[in-house]
Amino acid sequence: MSRRTEYRLLFDNQSATREQIDRIETITVEQQVDMAWEARMEIPICLDRRGRWTGWDKKFMQPETRVRVEISVVDDRFVPLIDGPLVGVEQSKQFEPGQSSLTLIARDDSVYLNRDDHRFNYTNNQSDRQIINDIFSQYKQIHDVKIDDDVSSSAGGSSPLCGNGTAMQILTDLAKVYGKHVYVLPGSDPGQSIACFKALPGESDMQTESLPPLILLGQEANFHNLDHSQDMTRPLEASASTLQSSDPSPVSSSGSYLDRTPLGETGALPEGAQPARRLLRPNPFMRRRMDRAVSATAEESSYAFQASGSTIDGCYRGVLRPYHLVAVRASESAESGSYVIFRVTHTLTRSMYSQSFTLRRNAQSRTGSESQASLRHQVG
Repeated sequence: MSRRTEYRLLFDNQSATREQIDRIETITVEQQVDMAWEARMEIPICLDRRGRWTGWDKKFMQPETRVRVEISVVDDRFVPLIDGPLVGVEQSKQFEPGQSSLTLIARDDSVYLNRDDHRFNYTNNQSDRQIINDIFSQYKQIHDVKIDDDVSSSAGGSSPLCGNGTAMQILTDLAKVYGKHVYVLPGSDPGQSIACFKALPGESDMQTESLPPLILLGQEANFHNLDHSQDMTRPLEASASTLQSSDPSPVSSSGSYLDRTPLGETGALPEGAQPARRLLRPNPFMRRRMDRAVSATAEESSYAFQASGSTIDGCYRGVLRPYHLVAVRASESAESGSYVIFRVTHTLTRSMYSQSFTLRRNAQSRTGSESQASLRHQVG
C-alpha cells in the first residue's frame, strides 16, 4: 500500500487490534447505486497441531457484529467506506497448504430496511415527506435523514396508500415517482448512519464536489484505462394514464430523456434517432404525482454513456463514492467531462489500495474539431 494511504477497521464501533488487522489479507468494499454496499474481508486459516482450523476470533463472527472501514489517502482525512452489520461468513478449505481462507461479509444499514415485510397504511392526510421520515424513524441505526427539498411536504391532493412490503420496497416505489434514490451512507462517527432520499447530482453540483479529476494521460495521470460505451437503446420517452375517482376522464402525462439537464454538449442519441417508448407500469404512488413519475423515468433513461477504469495506486488523491460527480480528463475527446459515479470497488491489501469505477453521464463533450466545424457551418 502507498506510504500515504492508511485505513482503519472497527468492530462494534471499537478499533480493531493490531493482531486482528494483521490477520486480514484483503478487504474489498463494493459500492453501487441502488444496491446495499458490501465489505468482504479475506482471512487466511490453517490447521493447528490438533487438526483444528484456526485463524480468527469467533466472537467477531456473530450475527450483526458491526463492521466499519475507513480510508485516508491524504493528510489523515479518513473517509468511511462502509458501516453496518456482519451478514455472512464464507469458508474455503483447500488441500494445498496456505490456500484456505475465511471471508467475513458486512453490508450497510440498508439491510435492516429490506429485511422484514410490514403492512403499510398511509392516509391522504400524510405528505410524501412525512411518510419518508416516518419509515426511517423506525430504525435505530439511522441517526440522520437527508431528503431533497422538492419532495412534497403538503398532503393536498395525495391519495391513500395501503400495501405490504419491506420499508425499502415502499421507499423505492416512492423514489421512482420523484426520480430519487434511497440509500444509507456511513456517518462521520461510527454507528451513526445517514439515510438519504435524493436525486443524482447534476452539473450545478459540480462546484461543491471536492474530488480531484481523473486524468488519463501525461505526468499527472492517475488512472490506468478508460473503457467507454454508449447504449443507444436506453434513452426513451415515457407516458402514463390513470383514472381518478372524482373524474371519469383519463389523465395522461408524458416525458422525454431530453428533459434532464445534460452533463455535456451532445445528446444521448444522434440527431434524428428515435428514442424508445415506454408506458409506465402501475406504481402505488403514481396517482400522487403522475407527472413527476413520468418525467423521472424518462430522465433516468438519459444516462446512456458509461465509462470504467481503475486508479493507479498512490497517484489518485481522492476516494471515489457513488452518488457523487467526478471530472474525467482524457485529452481532447468527447469522453472528457463530468460523470456521475455509479459503482466503485475499493481493494485494500497489505501493499496496495486501488479503486475500480464505473461512471455514467447523459451527454458527451464537444471536441475542438466539432466546435470548429459547427462554427464554420453557422458562418456559412
